Amino acid sequence: MKSKNKLINILCYAESNAGTGRGHYTRVRYLISALKKRKPANVTLITNYNNYAKAFFKNFDKIIFVKSNIKKKIEKSLINYDIFILDPPYYEKRKNNCGNYWKNLKKFNKKIKIVRLTDEYKPTKHNVDILINDYPYSENFINIYKNSNSAKKYFLGYKSFLYPIHHKVIYKKNSTFFVAFGGADSNFLVDKLNPIINKIKMKKIIFVRKNK
Repeated sequence: MKSKNKLINILCYAESNAGTGRGHYTRVRYLISALKKRKPANVTLITNYNNYAKAFFKNFDKIIFVKSNIKKKIEKSLINYDIFILDPPYYEKRKNNCGNYWKNLKKFNKKIKIVRLTDEYKPTKHNVDILINDYPYSENFINIYKNSNSAKKYFLGYKSFLYPIHHKVIYKKNSTFFVAFGGADSNFLVDKLNPIINKIKMKKIIFVRKNK
């Protein structure tokens, strides 16, 4: 029987730059903070070269910077960990956005538990243990995900959005609808979500700085 206080080894992958923003970093940090409240953990981050990661992930034990072929580095590292938290960046028209690109990670460590964070607005097939998609409409993807055996557990929709653990989130039936896309909308998410946002019959507030 495993001890509840046994140290677990967690590997995380996320990137941050002008093209993908800092949202992936934020989600990973919030999730790790929540996990560390439950179990002692040794946490490693694999990421791209930047000047931001060390200051942002002060509660992580190790940060590995990789210039190229990050997927190869991840595959070689998986054998040493119990949990892998995968939150790849979204780059327009890149194959690493979809779940299919990462589907074979289990072959490098059959015992590892894989948690995939995404906000994909078109469902793709995943091969993970837990799939978290905080895209507001993603609750409607559940049958597609289940039919493709994407995960063992699903957390979908806006209620799966990862907040700081010290925040108290209250959901009300009648409230103002607030949409925040961060400092910049480099991937034009506002344009992509507008058809859905327009159907919501309540007030909307959108703060965004759009690129050229």
